[in-house]
Amino acid sequence: MLIEISNEEKKPVKVDARDKLGRTPLHLALAKETNRYDDDKLLKLFFDTSKKVDRPVQVDVQDKNGRTPLQWTVANLFLNAVDVLTDRGADLSFFVFPS
Repeated sequence: MLIEISNEEKKPVKVDARDKLGRTPLHLALAKETNRYDDDKLLKLFFDTSKKVDRPVQVDVQDKNGRTPLQWTVANLFLNAVDVLTDRGADLSFFVFPS
C-alpha cells in the first residue's frame, strides 16, 4: 500500500494530500470506480494503515464542491462504508444528502 511504501522509504506520508479538485485519498477511495462489495474492507485497511504509521485521517474534510467522504459514500451507495466512517468519527450533525 502507498502508505507503507512511503513510510519504508522514509518519505513523509500525506494521507490528507489533495488533488486539484480538493479530493483526498479518502475521497478517491469512495469514488464510483471502486468495488462496491469491498468498500468497507478498503476503508478499514486505509484507516488501520494510517493509524499504524501514526498519520491520522480527517474524515470530515470537504472537497472543492463542499462534499465530505460521507457524502461521497451515500451518493455512490456504498452502504457498508457509512458505518466505517461514522465509527471513525464522521460528523452527521451537518450532513446534507448529496444531489
